[in-house]
Amino acid sequence: MIEHLIEHLIEHLEQSWVGSTNVCANSASCSPRRRGRARRASRWPRSRAASCSCPGSSRAGEGEIRYVGKVGREFDLKDAQAAARLSALNVLAHARAVLDDDLDRIAEVVSLRGYINVAPDFIEIAQSVNGASDLMIEVFGDAGAHTRMAVGVAMMPYNAAVEVEAQFLVR
Repeated sequence: MIEHLIEHLIEHLEQSWVGSTNVCANSASCSPRRRGRARRASRWPRSRAASCSCPGSSRAGEGEIRYVGKVGREFDLKDAQAAARLSALNVLAHARAVLDDDLDRIAEVVSLRGYINVAPDFIEIAQSVNGASDLMIEVFGDAGAHTRMAVGVAMMPYNAAVEVEAQFLVR
């Protein structure tokens, strides 16, 4: 089921790159699958040597940000965990794309960073990122155990509620 979700997200990621003014040329930071394709933002999954660092957002399959607003005001802890899980699914979609559609190349999840767009009185920041951490362990088993950082921020790009990024050790 997760493979199907990741495949669906990759299709929409590829569609979201079309129409932007930034185009990936034949640079070392761009995988062969992405060369010549437009991109929306100046961030790309990166693969160097034996590691891969990938961004994620809480965009749904349609390319729209599903969770817009502040956790603790528009969203509760359960919503934040769902947004973190969705963002982690996007991280896996990015990783799969940069690793030539082969998530089995991921030997372990090294670290995960979660950014939570919080209302001033919301304090369950670390628990909010559990949605992403739990997904990594669900997908990779013991190799999904990772170090983690969770940060509450005053504002996020596009007012997204949650954003997650991860670093993987690859084979």
